[in-house]
Amino acid sequence: MKKCILLIVLLSATAVLLAQPGWLNLQTRKTEYPNNTFFTGFASDEILPSEKQNDAIARIKKMAQGDLAASVRVAVDVATSHLSTSVKVNDSEQFKSIFEKTVKTAATIELTDAEPDYHVEGRHISAFVYVNKYELKGNYLAVFKMNMQQLESILNTAQQLETIGEKAKARIQYEETVPLLIKIEQAQDVLVTLDKNASLQREKTAAYRSTISLACSKIALAIFEAFAHPSP
Repeated sequence: MKKCILLIVLLSATAVLLAQPGWLNLQTRKTEYPNNTFFTGFASDEILPSEKQNDAIARIKKMAQGDLAASVRVAVDVATSHLSTSVKVNDSEQFKSIFEKTVKTAATIELTDAEPDYHVEGRHISAFVYVNKYELKGNYLAVFKMNMQQLESILNTAQQLETIGEKAKARIQYEETVPLLIKIEQAQDVLVTLDKNASLQREKTAAYRSTISLACSKIALAIFEAFAHPSP
């Protein structure tokens, strides 16, 4: 009888261990998802007293995604030093304001396709998410190319409008290039982290930054002077 009870206990303990995903163990995560190939995110927390289980799962999965994004950000070391570099080009407070606002909204590394796995044990929930660095490189290369094409198209339109004297419309177009420029530079930062030999047209991006900054400053000044000194 004692042997049967002991066997049942052992089988129950084994079943629990088998039911637990390997990623719950830190060493397993390091072994199966090595940092030379993967970025990972992990989160673990109790269900809050007034919280439904599904809400807790969603919250903790989001925490794991945040941890993943943070690990990418640490590796990438995304620098907002772009801002201090850009505003030295001129004294356009308007451009500085637009740029600062866009940097804040574009600060999150986009990893929306990375869906966390989760495990519930009593009132404790854990979540784990990972992304393959090779796949991430492909995603950000697509982001880089798409936004570069859009930026060049809008920039061309803005320059044409400026040439024919449509300064107000040109100004709107120039401002629309700023979020695209931020996404391009962010993609460049990620890609260089993943591939030190990546050729990403840094010189072209710097030239576009200067062009947009100077154009915004010049048009803002022209519009101000037009209002300050209207034609008789």
